[in-house]
Amino acid sequence: MSSTAAPDAPLRFRNPPGWPHPTPAWVAEHQGWQPPSKWTPVAGAPHAPHNWVFWEHNPGAWSNATRRFTAAARAGAVAGWTLASIGVILSAAAVLTATPWAMIVAAAIAVVGTIGALAGHVSLRQANKRAYLAVALASRQAARGRAHHEEYLGSVRIAA
Repeated sequence: MSSTAAPDAPLRFRNPPGWPHPTPAWVAEHQGWQPPSKWTPVAGAPHAPHNWVFWEHNPGAWSNATRRFTAAARAGAVAGWTLASIGVILSAAAVLTATPWAMIVAAAIAVVGTIGALAGHVSLRQANKRAYLAVALASRQAARGRAHHEEYLGSVRIAA
């Protein structure tokens, strides 16, 4: 499997077997576009396999493009894992000192931290989905704007 990326574009196009590679400019302009079923880029090219995933994250560019969507979820996950780690350390200390109330409090901190971390990860997955949709929508809006502009330019007559 090969893919085609455009510099700074958050998504890379995954080329189905037998398809020609699109240009980086095409990839930049069509971020997240899903070809219709049975569509091929050129005559004679095979159809994409059923359930083919056409786009994948372009690692560095994806992080930059989606930071505003994922920052809060990422912070929540980090805070949860930090709290869970503190709870585990306090639990170990409480066991060594044989203080029952400290063991209960430390275990509660570890459990709450773990729940918070897991909730942060779920939130991060949802934020990534929202970011993907936002990237695809922005690409479609830009393409629509270019089409309207080209239509406008085609309708303008320049006086000689």
